[in-house]
Amino acid sequence: MFYNFKLELVCKVDDENAQELAKFIDNYIYRASICIDEVDMFFNASSTSKNYIYRLIHYGRHKEIDIFSTSRRPANISRNVTSQTDIFYFSQIKEPFDLKYFRDIAGDKYLEKVQSLPPYSFLEAKENLEIRTIKND
Repeated sequence: MFYNFKLELVCKVDDENAQELAKFIDNYIYRASICIDEVDMFFNASSTSKNYIYRLIHYGRHKEIDIFSTSRRPANISRNVTSQTDIFYFSQIKEPFDLKYFRDIAGDKYLEKVQSLPPYSFLEAKENLEIRTIKND
């Protein structure tokens, strides 16, 4: 669900500033959509509940906060993030470790398809394993 207003804050942050921004969102923002580019840079498997990005990802739904995240390498994303993910979008994957990660999520049925996707096309994998191809025409 998208809302009738937009507040756009684009910042390049180091880990400390990312935590301050996430803390502000956690304390003061309700009903928002947030995009975290290269989520693996800000959040790793050893992150704890003291990490405000962790708190947003795990508990933001209570404040109607939707989080969109990206990463070049799906296998580098913490399971703490992916366990809270409803929909995955995969572009072409060739790296063996990333293919194993994809197989763990979607099974073998679509493995060949994700390896041969044309540029600007994606596989959408929902939590019920409904998978469809999205093409940029």
